[in-house]
Amino acid sequence: MKVTSIPVLACVALALVACSPAQNPASPTSSGPVTNTAVPSTPTATQSLPTNTASGPVGSISGKIIPIGSPQPATSLKIFAREKNTGMIYTTDFSIDITSYTISNVPLGVYNIFAWYYQGGLPGAYTSAKITFAGTSEDQFNCTNSLLDITISTTSLNFTGADIDCWGGNFFSYLPQDLLP
Repeated sequence: MKVTSIPVLACVALALVACSPAQNPASPTSSGPVTNTAVPSTPTATQSLPTNTASGPVGSISGKIIPIGSPQPATSLKIFAREKNTGMIYTTDFSIDITSYTISNVPLGVYNIFAWYYQGGLPGAYTSAKITFAGTSEDQFNCTNSLLDITISTTSLNFTGADIDCWGGNFFSYLPQDLLP
């Protein structure tokens, strides 16, 4: 009786492949990658909605992160650009210690900018309230009701100065529900 090891090795190799965890290949974002000026906490930025390609010029939104003054129980800082008319949201993860950000490849539209020390930390936004920390219900109301619009248009593709503060405002209704606790 002749025993060959090739079939046995082939079966072992197939079993290893079948039992290995599935590899999730990086899927390209059709609207282009979201980039930042700081070192991201993950190697690539991801977009959560939309999945269609921008058909025309794109711009960028950038600003500073106004520090809260206390450490946040978070692993990353998620920054969201939410288009007001369609509700489409572009987001990326940043390191929790960044001081500035840029979201690139943003299609034309009118946007509000939000941030969240994910998960378990405070949300913030680009507002006119000039409040760093919303420690009272009046501050929370003022922050939530003072969102500033950013218009990305063919005559103004890049917006600078979308500084995020108003930490503790009630911004969760504007964020993707699948991210909320």
